[in-house]
Amino acid sequence: MEIHNVMAEAYSKSDADKLVAFYAPLLIGESIVSSTNAAIKTITIEDMGSGKFRVYAEANFNGATIIRSIEKVAADHSLMNPNNLLGSQGQN
Repeated sequence: MEIHNVMAEAYSKSDADKLVAFYAPLLIGESIVSSTNAAIKTITIEDMGSGKFRVYAEANFNGATIIRSIEKVAADHSLMNPNNLLGSQGQN
């Protein structure tokens, strides 16, 4: 069973890589949803085709895979919004 909550932004591959590099050390092991103790196992890039990629966090909880967009997970943990982060680094 998978639980998806992924209304993710689309990024270039370069920007998606930057987001993973920034967020993975901060979020892996943290709760993916505040109402559960489901720890984030990975921050993943998904190829959407046409040079567009999305970034999401993934956790397992009671036999289910929970997938949430990096935008929502970052907001839940009071981290910088991905678009603001990329803008501060000179977005590609």
